[in-house]
Amino acid sequence: MVLQRDLIKKLVLTAINAESKDSAFKSLRDGYPTGHAGKTMTNEQLETLLAAFLERSPHLADLLFTDQGGRLMGLDGRISEFVHRHFCELAVPVLSVHDSYLIDYTRVRELKRVMAVASERVCGVALPTSNQFYGLDEADPEYVQDYIAFRQAARSEGYLRRKAQHEQRTGRPVEAFV
Repeated sequence: MVLQRDLIKKLVLTAINAESKDSAFKSLRDGYPTGHAGKTMTNEQLETLLAAFLERSPHLADLLFTDQGGRLMGLDGRISEFVHRHFCELAVPVLSVHDSYLIDYTRVRELKRVMAVASERVCGVALPTSNQFYGLDEADPEYVQDYIAFRQAARSEGYLRRKAQHEQRTGRPVEAFV
């Protein structure tokens, strides 16, 4: 049962991202090692599996063999371009990695706002966001004050030396969040 579930899942994901049945079925078989059941399945067998899946999930039928992966990557690229342009105009570094963004922890709330605006312009609706770690700008002000007090503790000579080297190398001062 696990093998069948995994095979159907891979088949459906491949079909959503493919432009045709033939390319989806070939890609599916190519993805399995020699000796795996998925490697030797015929187009007819794959059609049967797909038909059984669509009986339970008919709402996905129109998405198969339509290169949805390419379409979604295009939308994602347009959203990311909007986000990057916004922060580039402010000279704030932001890095997109797959479906995530890395940004200064004092700018997380702004990033979420910009992502909502970008997704609304590109997709017609503000898409939900999530993050593993909260930004300092999202924390309770009392905790922010504790954090600031901690950050104002005396720094070691080694830290100050490395900071000065970094500032000299980049030509930009390191400024504390206050």
